[in-house]
Amino acid sequence: MPANVNPRSRPPIDPAGFDLSFFPALLFRTDHSNDDAWDEILDELAETEYGTVDVHAITGPAWEGATVDEILAAMPPRAQSPVVVYVADRTTVTTAGCPLLVVDLRAQAEGPREVRMEAGSVSLFHGNLAISNIGFWDLLEKAALEPDGIIRD
Repeated sequence: MPANVNPRSRPPIDPAGFDLSFFPALLFRTDHSNDDAWDEILDELAETEYGTVDVHAITGPAWEGATVDEILAAMPPRAQSPVVVYVADRTTVTTAGCPLLVVDLRAQAEGPREVRMEAGSVSLFHGNLAISNIGFWDLLEKAALEPDGIIRD
């Protein structure tokens, strides 16, 4: 983390709350201004042609306005964390398709660690990530091909 960043303390994420063997999708809600968009996101993750994603929603006033650095600071040690987390932020709830921010928890300090993906695309990506059929760098390449940088099916 850069020296000039002093993230606000957020509650630590307890790894006992999810089972990594089921490859859960941790979804942080950092903007609570649009409940309809939040419901749309949850619906997109629950009902897809690719099956369901084991979503663990992390929401509430303590996460309002949280930055990626604050989320990363609250995560358990790497061995007890998923590979990526998803963030429903202001951009997510105000943009058509509800593009979630996908954050790579394994990214090196010098490499990119974030990409946007429509909520409806998460199930396919997450399933492929779970079986190591795709990696975060594949997402970065795909996003680079999109005019707005948002990954869609």
